[in-house]
Amino acid sequence: MDLVLDNFRGGCLETVIDRLEDYDLSLVEVNPPRKSSGTGEKRVLDIRQKNSSSSNELIILYSFTEYN
Repeated sequence: MDLVLDNFRGGCLETVIDRLEDYDLSLVEVNPPRKSSGTGEKRVLDIRQKNSSSSNELIILYSFTEYN
């Protein structure tokens, strides 16, 4: 199955491609890293796919968080 990425941002995607190879994705958004204030956790990567029933809704397929 093909993984087609649009709007690719961030550098951590290669660590999760193998976990997503079973999906047939046509539109994916990878959000950039961001820190959570005060909790010490950092969201490293979100991969989202547009919902087929609503062109404006994004579904989180994968979310990786680091805890410091």
